[in-house]
Amino acid sequence: MIFLAVLTFLLVRGNVASTDDDPVTSAISKLRSILKDAPADIPFAFPKTKYRLALLLESRLANPGETADWSTAAQEISFLFEASALNETHSFPPSGRVSVLVKAASLILDVASVSTDIDKVFEARASAEGMLRGAIDIRDPDGLEEAEPMALQYAHASAFEMLAKILLGKASDSSSKDAGDNERHRYLEEALELCNVCHELSPKEPVVDEFRGAILRQLYGKRSKSGYTFVKSAISIENANLGVQEIQSRLSYLTASLDVHKAYDAAAKKSHEAAIVATLTPEALGMSRYPCGTLRFKYGKQLPPTSQLTSLDANLDMDFVSQLWTRLVRHIVLAAAAAREAGLREEEDNHISYGVAIISHLVISEFVSSEQHGEMLISAGIRHKVRGEGKEASRFFKGALDIEPEDGHAIVQLASLGDKDAASVSTLSESYVAGLFDGYSGHFENVMIKDLSYRGHAIVAEAISRQLNVSGVTDMGNAYVLDIGCGTGLLGTLLRELLETHAQENDSTCKSGEAASFGVLMHGVDLSHRMVDASKRRKLKGSHYQSDKYVYNTVKVMEGTQFLKSVDSGVANIIVASDVLIYMGALEEFFQECFRVLKLGGIVSFTVEAPKVSKTRGGNGDRGILLNKNGRFSHSRYYLEDAAEKVGLEFLEWKPEFLRKQGSEDVEGAVVTLQRLR
Repeated sequence: MIFLAVLTFLLVRGNVASTDDDPVTSAISKLRSILKDAPADIPFAFPKTKYRLALLLESRLANPGETADWSTAAQEISFLFEASALNETHSFPPSGRVSVLVKAASLILDVASVSTDIDKVFEARASAEGMLRGAIDIRDPDGLEEAEPMALQYAHASAFEMLAKILLGKASDSSSKDAGDNERHRYLEEALELCNVCHELSPKEPVVDEFRGAILRQLYGKRSKSGYTFVKSAISIENANLGVQEIQSRLSYLTASLDVHKAYDAAAKKSHEAAIVATLTPEALGMSRYPCGTLRFKYGKQLPPTSQLTSLDANLDMDFVSQLWTRLVRHIVLAAAAAREAGLREEEDNHISYGVAIISHLVISEFVSSEQHGEMLISAGIRHKVRGEGKEASRFFKGALDIEPEDGHAIVQLASLGDKDAASVSTLSESYVAGLFDGYSGHFENVMIKDLSYRGHAIVAEAISRQLNVSGVTDMGNAYVLDIGCGTGLLGTLLRELLETHAQENDSTCKSGEAASFGVLMHGVDLSHRMVDASKRRKLKGSHYQSDKYVYNTVKVMEGTQFLKSVDSGVANIIVASDVLIYMGALEEFFQECFRVLKLGGIVSFTVEAPKVSKTRGGNGDRGILLNKNGRFSHSRYYLEDAAEKVGLEFLEWKPEFLRKQGSEDVEGAVVTLQRLR
């Protein structure tokens, strides 16, 4: 206690003093001096000293990435925390040791998040993974205080959540490699085994079941048909003219979808119990002998009904209670979606009804975040939409828009029902688009290319190839390329290979056996963090992860137009955007920034989806932009010509193309190329 009081005093003084002789600096120097005597062959020696030093250094740590030496300082603090926690002689209880290791791993992951060196990113993630595995290995010896087992369960769950995210990220990374499914499945199976271990350690923590559902969903692969129709056909296979392999595939899908629902259902029920126990007074908890209220359904058979929540204890930690009820609604949304995929109509109805009741409850609704409130309404709307109940579905989707007027998911769902107001929007929120592709990143290339015959990247690369000999497009010095919405790097790979091959064929020094003087500077940008992670690692030749040459010089997480605004004027030779503008809608500002950033003679090339009817100028309030029922924008040629002309870009090409499959139909569109000539 005396040490903590002194440490608090030093930390307070440290926030206001910055001279070399202030108390915090002095304390840090003394602790470093003590650690100089630590035996080199005992890495976990002097645990208390290392822990104190870590706390003092942490008090001086800036926000992630704010200073040049931030990463070095964060790594040192992390390793000091790790060393203090892994020494079993430290006076920490087991839960404290686990929590310190989680803190150490979190710092290391922060280091990875701001690093541009991909090798250091991998090294940091591997270090964090080792710390978290060490945390999960810490057990509760006999004879501790009664409260410790529960605290240790909570600490183990925190470590598990962070470690599961790392393993899922590794599985997602593997799906972008040429090596393919074997490595990806290995990481997913490893994560699934981790769920089994942590279920034993933290049996009442719903986070374990939530991740089990997410892992199973990835492990069992794609879902190419609506859940109910697919499962219904699986059940009726004896009446279908199907081969043995197709029957086995459908039965396997049915089993997998039931497993996914089971996991999310367990997470929802455990979240329900945690929320009830944390919210009701001890007196109310003793009323479990009373009948169920209308909000209970199958959630928590031994607990009192949520209808008892007519007033709250003034001593409650309201932020914590809010976290629990918000988490419950998130788990209900996940369970409802899984039930729908598995064809479990009654289960889906129970989940949806309970979730809607929560967000309608006069007391509880105040504890549910607006984001999850909207997600619950959208989930209810999807239930009605799948069943052909468009009017009811629209009511729920509009309710979500009342909470968040720019909710992209709700807008797209309304547009799919033919709502004219939704179809007339000109933009979709960045968060919606980013979430869409974050969720898609793990199997993007397999699904898009193998299943949907996607060819947008190839179409744009061909368009650039047709324009390479046009004056001003490239100069024999450098080609400065901006890839907007770069995804996993499919287009960037083709462009770098194309431009470097073109340079070699046209550079006289290269033909004479000397190195080509031509270089490619390629910068990518995408809204999806996971897509950016994949494109950062993309390399040329053979396996994208085996070559020494990266496709991109830099890749950033940013919206495309905002990224262009950060680029200097008149520097780019080529700007490309494959299957990106279909999520942007209005393009005037984007074109204006392209004109500013391009060199004289530079080009911008992109794909668009063509409207079903585009024979007249405009098409949607004379704007020529329409949010289609598939949730993507279409642009008429007339709109693009007008928008380009207004900013000074010349229309070089509109070439009709087949872009991809949408179900069994071809998606028609075009590749468009514009040039700056003045």
